[in-house]
Amino acid sequence: MKKFLNFLAPLAFVLLFTNCQRSSETKPFQSYWNILPDRYWIGPEFWANRLQDWQLKNGRAECINAELPKRTLHLLNRYLSERPGSLDMQVTMGLIRKSSMLKEEIYSGFLFGAGPESMDYRKRALIHGAYGKGGGMIAAISNHGKILLIDNETGNELHSIEPVLQPGAGIPGSLIFSIELIPSGNSYNIILSASDPATKKEIVRMDTL
Repeated sequence: MKKFLNFLAPLAFVLLFTNCQRSSETKPFQSYWNILPDRYWIGPEFWANRLQDWQLKNGRAECINAELPKRTLHLLNRYLSERPGSLDMQVTMGLIRKSSMLKEEIYSGFLFGAGPESMDYRKRALIHGAYGKGGGMIAAISNHGKILLIDNETGNELHSIEPVLQPGAGIPGSLIFSIELIPSGNSYNIILSASDPATKKEIVRMDTL
């Protein structure tokens, strides 16, 4: 059974960057959780599904619910528009603790393109839990080291690569996971990669072209 953000062992998100633009804004977004106190509210720029399923602790955003599927944390003040452009997002993530149940494959990563631009941003921010129309796409890496791209309308895998990491090393205590969307004609090339936070060395990469 494949799950996205359904945590048998909860995950921690350490830092998030994005150059998703809002109106004429070009300054990249960077989280500042490291200067915030421990609490359940992630911050004014985010909507957590659900509020009680997430917390800030030691400068990290952590998902603490191991029961419900597809927990999401939406960035509210950036969005993808119909204007041509590229996207670059990066998150440092990892397991909060190890679990003997991690033999089951779980995923963590990015949900993007969720809801059309015509939809109110507050409705888009409620996308979680199940697949459905306008659900966008999921770019993720599993605890088994597999990178994949999922259609969040149907749950179908669009692209994937077999694990190249050591067993259990897919989502360790800390891993940098990145996504790039680069215009290519009338479509986009999607590049997903995972890197070692200490050395910045790329461990695994998937290119959809």
